Amino acid sequence: MYAPDLFHLLVRLSLDPDVSSGQKAKLLAVIAYFISPFDVFPEFVLGPLGLLDDIALTAWVLNSMVNESDPEIVRRYWAGDGDSLEAIQRILAIADDMIGSGLWERLKKKFD
Repeated sequence: MYAPDLFHLLVRLSLDPDVSSGQKAKLLAVIAYFISPFDVFPEFVLGPLGLLDDIALTAWVLNSMVNESDPEIVRRYWAGDGDSLEAIQRILAIADDMIGSGLWERLKKKFD
């Protein structure tokens, strides 16, 4: 499962001096969303399925970060298996199906 590795990546990137303050603000917002019990798919109701929105949103923010800066910054802290950028792309490719396109679009707008 991607959730622990993505959360670790968010925290590490938020502490990196090479990450801009604007990107750190987005990372911190996603960390807050990740740990909040009140999100689109609450973990306390849905169990592990409740992490789907957290995972998709994290991948979306990380993808925008990769597009705006050096991708190696993201790769530097990836603790998961395989390449972090490939994992992000795999998640984004199925995000509409995981969450539903209407909810997915509303969620992205909150963090844009």
